[in-house]
Formats: sequence, structure tokens, C-alpha cells
Amino acid sequence: MAIPFKNNLDISQNQLLNAVLQKDSSGPSGPVAGQVYYNTQTGRAYYYNGTAWVGMDSEGATMTGADIIAAINNALTGAIDGGKVDLPAATDDDLGGVKTGQIAYGDLGVMGWQTLGLGGTGLGLAISEDGIPYPTIVTDDLGAHHGGEMPLAMYVDTLARKYSDIDEDFGDHANDTSNPHSVDASDVGLGSVTNDKQIKANASSTDGNIPTWDGTTGDKLKTGYTVETTLTGSNSAIARADAVKAYVDSLLAAADAMVYKGVLDASANPNYPAADAGHAYKISAAGKIGGASGVNVEIGDMIVCTTDGTAAGTQASVGANWNVLQANIDGAVIGPASAVNTNLAMFDGATGKLIKDSGKKVSDFAPASHTHAYTAKYSANLTANATQTVTHNLNTEDVVVMIRESAGDKQQVFADVKITGANTISITMATAPTANQYRVTVIG
Repeated sequence: MAIPFKNNLDISQNQLLNAVLQKDSSGPSGPVAGQVYYNTQTGRAYYYNGTAWVGMDSEGATMTGADIIAAINNALTGAIDGGKVDLPAATDDDLGGVKTGQIAYGDLGVMGWQTLGLGGTGLGLAISEDGIPYPTIVTDDLGAHHGGEMPLAMYVDTLARKYSDIDEDFGDHANDTSNPHSVDASDVGLGSVTNDKQIKANASSTDGNIPTWDGTTGDKLKTGYTVETTLTGSNSAIARADAVKAYVDSLLAAADAMVYKGVLDASANPNYPAADAGHAYKISAAGKIGGASGVNVEIGDMIVCTTDGTAAGTQASVGANWNVLQANIDGAVIGPASAVNTNLAMFDGATGKLIKDSGKKVSDFAPASHTHAYTAKYSANLTANATQTVTHNLNTEDVVVMIRESAGDKQQVFADVKITGANTISITMATAPTANQYRVTVIG
């Protein structure tokens, strides 16, 4: 029986004395690249190259001339025959005729135009006798005559000339050279229209006033109302909209009335906004208000400014000018009026909302410094990981670790074990085991 090591064995460049290779008559099963053994049948040492077992000595390595020639011939079988290389038969492309995509040149016919274009359907270029190019559209091989085909530019010009002679009749006054644009009432159907009712003008008016009816006849206006740009309350004036707004704003400002200004997203810890007394914002997303060092706010909380002319800023600069109103304090815990610094808190009563000073510090619960008269043990199965952390909670680094098989012979195995803390160890194996294959015991 062999002692199984589950990780590499590093002997730190020390000699491996009196070592013997594994002895086998045919080679170990399931080998990996680099594995070695001694064959008891051939009396030779072998290593596994990942595919086959290869002798580690020079036996059979000497080759005769015939061996060399045979090796070359075997490597070149099918490539060389009698010292000559067989090439494929030469091929020849059909280069005759004008093909689609090639350039063709031809005479357009009776008009004396020359055409240069691509074989097949496509765009071409018509050249006049004086060398002027014109675009044309071709539908077949341009090397043929086209019997008077017209270039595109000339075709468009012919259409323009054809329609330039069209003269449309625009009415009785189309040929009236004296005043073809004159229009009278009968021309537009207003021959029977009269204007018997007219509004009479006053002898004078006040600039900027809003007129009112003078009497009940409906044909006379009078000076009417003046327009107030600053609200004073005159019974002969009408206030402008901005005057009304300014007046209402001044009343609210004077009374420091609460003015709802909208919602404020505190998720990015924004500064307080510029505001006057009474301006209020509702928090739409939890965070801090007044910057990263500001006050915590929750959804539904409200911030209200208490000082006119407050500039935008952080909690440190303008936070004193704002009040934070909590929307929900359910579950809030209330502490005592005073407590001893670093003492632990404890609940006062059964409500869970009232605490008091316990009178105890953390140091009061520190473990005593003495050596235990007994040892503790922790055992657990290992998981399917090459490296895994085992938490034993024995509160000491002075531990002994043993790993064994969980089933079968339950033989002890060896792995890389590190003490990573008073309550943890790390176990590493070269190959990840299956879950629950091994069991670890820690004694401390």
C-alpha cells in the first residue's frame, strides 16, 4: 500500500537518495505526460509523452543508410515519383469577345456621337464630335450601333423645349395690357355689401388705457380703465397679470409662507438649493442632502428653508438655514438622556424602541488569558474544489490537521495545509477531489 500525496512534493533541491522508479510489466494505466516507470520485461525506463511510452535510453537510436533512405521515401510517398514532381495540367481562360463589365466603344449612328461604356446593361458616356461628354443610359453592348439614340442631356433639353410652348388661359384679364391686376368689388362678389354701422371716434384718448362702451348704442367708446403695473387697488384701473403675481409673491414672502417647490432626488447626495424662507422640497429618492457629509433623508421626507436669501451649498455652509422633516419614524429607537462613552447599549423594556446604558464595556467580555485544560475538535467533509477554506472556529492557530478518505480504507492523505487564522485553515490539492471524497479533522 502506498501513501497518497494529493499535491506536488517539493524537496527544495535536496537529493532523492536510493530512489527506484515504479516497476511495471507494461506501463501504469491512465498515464499523464511526463510520468516515468521501469519496464520489468524489457529492462528499460520509459516516459509518457502524452501519446505513447517512449524509451528513455538510446537503444535503437542508431540508423543505417538504408534506414535513412527508407524514412525519407516513406515521408514523401505520393509527393515525388521517380525524382519528378507532378504538376496539374495547364489551364487556359477564354479571352475572346467583349464581356459584361469590359469597356466597349461604338458609334451611336446618325447623330455622329461616340459612346464609351461597360458591356451589358449599365451607364455609358456619349462623346460629341467636338469632344463634349454627355451621360447616356445603355441597355446592351455599347459596341453596336444604336440608330440615333439620344444622350440623356439632349433628351431632357428636348422635353423642356416641348413644354415651353404651352400657353394656358388665365382668365378674361390675361391679355389686359392696361392693368391686368385691377380688381373691383364686383370681381370679388362684394357688390351688395354695405357698412352702415361705424364706431365713432372720441375727440381724444388716453394712450395705454383700455376703452369701454359709451352708452348703449354700440357705436361709441370712451377712455375707460387705466392699467396698473403695480397693484394699488384703484376702482378705475385693471391690474396687469405680472402686477398681480408680484403682489401675491410679496405677500407670501413677507409672511414666510411655505411654498412647495417640487421634488428633490437625494440619491447623488446633492447640495441644498438656493431658496428663501418657506421654500419646501419633498425627497423623491433617499440619500444625503447637503453633499456627501450632509444629513440622511428618506423618500417622503421634506426639507424647508428658514432664512431668506439662502444660497445653494453644503450642510456645513447653509445647513443651519434648513429643517429636515421626517415623513415616517415608525420603529425609531429612543435613547436615554445621557450615556457613558464606549458603554454597550441594552434594550429598556420589551417594546424594542427604548434603550438604556448597560454599564458594560466590550473589554468586560474579553476572554481570560489562560491555557485550556482540554482540546477541541472540528471535523467536516471537503468540497469539490482544488483549494478550499475550512472554518473550524477553535480560536487558535495551534492546531493539528489530518485529512483522510471518507470511505473505503479511510487512508490518510497528504495535501498542502496553511493556517490562515485563529479560526480558519486553507487546503490545496493538485487535482480537485469529488465532493465528500475526503474528510478533514482539526484539533486545537
